[in-house]
Amino acid sequence: MEPVTRPAGVFAHRDFRLLWLGQLVSNLGDSFLNLALLWLVKELTGSALLMGTVMAAYSLPFVLVGGIAGVYADRWEKRRLMIACDLLRAGLLAVFVALYFADAVSWHLVLPMAVAMGSATAFFEPARQGSLVYLVKEHELTQANSFSMLTRQAAQMAGPVLAGLVVATWSVGVAVVIDLVTFLVSAAALGLMRLATPRKAAGRGLGAALADLKEGLAALVGHPVLRWVFPLGIVGNFLFGPIPVLLPLFADQVSTLGPVAMGYLEGAAGAGMLLGSLVIGVVGGRWRKGRTGITAFFGMSLATIAFGLSRSLAPAVAGFTAWGFFNPLINVPITTMAQQEIPAEQHGRVFGVFLAAIMAAQPISMAFGGVLGDALGVRAVYTGSGVIFLGLALFAASLRPLREAR
Repeated sequence: MEPVTRPAGVFAHRDFRLLWLGQLVSNLGDSFLNLALLWLVKELTGSALLMGTVMAAYSLPFVLVGGIAGVYADRWEKRRLMIACDLLRAGLLAVFVALYFADAVSWHLVLPMAVAMGSATAFFEPARQGSLVYLVKEHELTQANSFSMLTRQAAQMAGPVLAGLVVATWSVGVAVVIDLVTFLVSAAALGLMRLATPRKAAGRGLGAALADLKEGLAALVGHPVLRWVFPLGIVGNFLFGPIPVLLPLFADQVSTLGPVAMGYLEGAAGAGMLLGSLVIGVVGGRWRKGRTGITAFFGMSLATIAFGLSRSLAPAVAGFTAWGFFNPLINVPITTMAQQEIPAEQHGRVFGVFLAAIMAAQPISMAFGGVLGDALGVRAVYTGSGVIFLGLALFAASLRPLREAR
């Protein structure tokens, strides 16, 4: 059992407070940019295909360079790398804003900008994940990860609402300016940190980078628990990819409220995630990570089956709330175990590869879920995903090293 961490424990660390504050603001800004770009493409083209292409363009760099980005997150000083990524993204948005207000923006410009923004973020995220072990004590990592997840989720809930109001009241350009400012705030917060992570001496060229990546993968595959945890996490993310894609159809099947019902379901999942993040952050350090994750696997699978079988809005909302609640009870222990068990100098590579695998699986899962939704129906896809996930939970429970993981 880890020592119990007081609710304010991680916030006693100045550098963690600065990172958390910068990410709170930056994550909120990201919601502004996502909505603004999609709305702009809709206004310019009216094409759902091109809107999807923009989202894919942002995700593609994670898949293509995620592992290599993790290598350099391990090689370079993490705080400086994060500052550079924030300033680069702010610079890209400054160019975009100037072109927007000069009425010189086309959807052809949105695509390369999405790729560039995604590339910078692909380098930022492994550095951020890898920096946490230097900011808090080891027994505080569960709380640090839970509050980081809570921050992202809160921003994803509030951000689109605020962004929609800004775009409706002023313009897409103003929403992008807000995101630009949030990157500057994040860079300033990072600049105030005293964090100085060690730099790794390494050879030059692609061959040396690939050798470093192989070293990180070997550490992951060689670990008796993480060799199972990461594949289970990736498969789980794949199984739940169809849920947001099919949500509009599901909302119509459980209610006559249309988009209002969809909003209730999305809000229920978000509220559940917020509650789960708070619970794991406050008391999760007292629980064994393996048993917590396995229990949450069972809970999440049963919640999925429950809302898949729902015939009205109220039980569907309850199911989505439970589904959201168990989500951080899986993700936070996985992340914390990796941070504690993998050497700190390899964190960038491990998290870079994990993020790349998830980002690669999601679009495939969403497309596959859409095909199955047309062929089998939404409820069948939801319920089937829950049943398969229940099988994964049973498999996870059969792994003794995972059950006993602390």
